Amino acid sequence: MKIKLIPLLLLISACLSLAGCKSKDSCEVAFITDGGTVEDARYNESCYAGLVKFCDEKNVTYKAFVPEVNVVEGYLAQIELAVNEGAKIIVCPSYMLEEAVYKAAALYPKVNFVLVDGMPHNEDYSDTTIAENVMPITFAEEEAGFLAGYAAVRDGYERLGFLGGMAEESVIRYGYGFIQGADYAGIELGQKVYIAYTYTGTFDINQGVQDMAAIFYDYSVKAIMACGGEGGNSVMKAAEEKSGAVIGTDYDHGYESPAVVFSCVKNLEKAVYDALNDYYNGNFEGGKERHLTCAEEGVMLTMDSGKFNTFSDIEYNAIYDELASKKIVPYSDTSIGTTAELNLVNTEIIYQ
Repeated sequence: MKIKLIPLLLLISACLSLAGCKSKDSCEVAFITDGGTVEDARYNESCYAGLVKFCDEKNVTYKAFVPEVNVVEGYLAQIELAVNEGAKIIVCPSYMLEEAVYKAAALYPKVNFVLVDGMPHNEDYSDTTIAENVMPITFAEEEAGFLAGYAAVRDGYERLGFLGGMAEESVIRYGYGFIQGADYAGIELGQKVYIAYTYTGTFDINQGVQDMAAIFYDYSVKAIMACGGEGGNSVMKAAEEKSGAVIGTDYDHGYESPAVVFSCVKNLEKAVYDALNDYYNGNFEGGKERHLTCAEEGVMLTMDSGKFNTFSDIEYNAIYDELASKKIVPYSDTSIGTTAELNLVNTEIIYQ
């Protein structure tokens, strides 16, 4: 099915003065940013939009807290402030707050935590226990990647690239899904697909990433899926210089560069809204992972803002429904990560 993303600025435009709290004295729902602001037009804003939408509808007080330093202690300091101001439930976006949530859950057992796109753990990862007052939310990156690879090939791209950041689980799942979706479309169309594939080893803006992307474009790659955090900006820079295309991940990157043709995104806004709705309805599922797939409308493509040549809503809805109904289940094991274990039919991988 086609899912529309509501423009974030329309949702929160009147709610961001100062810290965004509807009461100066207290707030029931708190939001701890991952270091950026709630107006970053990226991860924080996507999550915060779901919080604002819910709280405004239900007349619940809320406030955003921005850490002074982006380390565990900085996040914990803001969580303490939120608790002192009366927060009953605290939303924490991204993997950057995983350790902080792990510690905060023990410090404040009567407060509930929603950890978006991350899993709690201690400093050395020796304990990954999910406390009863924590709901970690994860997403099926392999399905998001599958949608992107499928759409790219159906839209006419036969030579693709994948530039991941660190070879960690979510990045690998994105890449594997991308390959499988491209291969699936290649089989349907009866055409050969070529994908240059590598991990850059960084999630930062980096000249080396830009140079690698430029090499991909020089060797006939037409569109690169950028799955490396801030490193995606380096891919965009190369794309602009080489007249190439970029496929974004996690959130809509279309505003960042004219080279972005579409993005495969996590429905962060809906994930936060639903988590808060469950909490206030007495259905908070703490102590276990909530994993969102196409079946829960957890991942999608930016069809409304995408720059597609021929790929249509009809094609998108059809493949989305197949994933949602589990007629298609992309391989998602990340134990190897070199793509060698994928059984492909019409796709050749050039692994760098």
